[in-house]
Amino acid sequence: MTPRRRTLGVLLVLCVSTAVIASSAIGLAAPASASPYPSWSEVQAAKKNQAKAAKAISELDDAITTLQQRAGSANDSASGAGERYQVAVLAEQDAQSTLAGLQKKKAKAAASAEKSRQEVGQLVAELSHTGGGQLTVTMLTESDKASDLLYQLGTMSNLTSRTSGLLDQARQDEKVASSLADQASAAKKALAAKTKAASDALATANDLAATAAAAVATQQKSQDQLIKQVAYLKGTTAAVEKKYYEGQAVGTIADISPSAPAASTGSGSTGSGATGSGSGGSSSGGSSSPAPSPSKSTSPAPNPSPSRSTAPAPTPSKSPTPAPAPAPAPAPSTGTPAAVTTAMNFAKAQLGKTYVWGGAGPNVWDCSGLMMGSYNAAGVYIGGHSVRWQYDYLNGQGRLVSISSMKLGDILFYYNGTDGMYHDAMYVGNGQMLEAPNPNAKVRIVAVRYFQLYAVGRPVG
Repeated sequence: MTPRRRTLGVLLVLCVSTAVIASSAIGLAAPASASPYPSWSEVQAAKKNQAKAAKAISELDDAITTLQQRAGSANDSASGAGERYQVAVLAEQDAQSTLAGLQKKKAKAAASAEKSRQEVGQLVAELSHTGGGQLTVTMLTESDKASDLLYQLGTMSNLTSRTSGLLDQARQDEKVASSLADQASAAKKALAAKTKAASDALATANDLAATAAAAVATQQKSQDQLIKQVAYLKGTTAAVEKKYYEGQAVGTIADISPSAPAASTGSGSTGSGATGSGSGGSSSGGSSSPAPSPSKSTSPAPNPSPSRSTAPAPTPSKSPTPAPAPAPAPAPSTGTPAAVTTAMNFAKAQLGKTYVWGGAGPNVWDCSGLMMGSYNAAGVYIGGHSVRWQYDYLNGQGRLVSISSMKLGDILFYYNGTDGMYHDAMYVGNGQMLEAPNPNAKVRIVAVRYFQLYAVGRPVG
């Protein structure tokens, strides 16, 4: 899950789109400087005519749905950017590990080469007395590098097998030391490039998170007025209509509701990471300070561990947007493996905690970090700290199951053509999932979203 970065402008598109929608609302022309939504006087006028009222309700309904969908899309863009940041930081960590390993090998090779040089020095001293004139002053003074001296010593005809072997070893040590020095230099450059890529990815993720927060704020503010107008036209209440539209959004990209049970008693502090939003889907801004580096799984990988796939996520012939399916019945508690129960209990204990890019606990999480942490608590390896890695690992282990057969503890993977494999969550029964959604909402339980639900993985059972 390689996705491309989205440019900023979601909010601008949102504002322009909603203005276009509203300009034709209830069939009334409005001055260019007017509000993008119908005024109360226009709504009241429309109510006097049954046909106009029906048309106005339909157009207001479309406007509300569009607002919800654009806010949901903005959140998905932020999630995709967060996953790209995640992958970039993990690549940076790999580069750091590679450099550290090369530096150790380089130091060891340099020590071996130095030892060989000292032994060659002793050999030179011996040959200066017994070399029969072949070891000249010129040879010693003009050989400014150890490799030159070793070559010239190698041309001498009266070397014993011991001295010949010593020279061969010295030459080999010099080559190894030189090669490792070059590799370490290249690794430093690679690390610098990976560090910059991670920094750029974080900046993009933060920008898109802020854009998503603004889109959600606009959606909520505008939707409140539109819902009141719909309620007026239909003769109902705003509370009833709001519940209706939230119900319509369940399981779709438009579902940005803050639905969640009461938060756990665990601390919701943010630790050293960037601050997230208030509860649920509130509209506070995204992270602006550096996020913590994603941690790799502390559980040992099974032996042998399949190699991670670096191929892009499989692209279906059509965008994977299946229609919402009936929620599967929860598995009987008596059939739930102990590891799944442990993972679910751990995940539920994190409810209400803050979302931070790269968060892996104890008080901040991102989506794949929460899945990894939950199954780490049960001693089950699921592929590391990345949505794509977790999908690849479970796929490689033959642990993907059909969407219609999801059970307690299964991991739900979300994919789209723009952001790739951008999000995962845990199925907790009764048609609900537990997730760390995005920087604008805290860890929560919501209805399973079937829109862009690409695959289901079963770590245990």
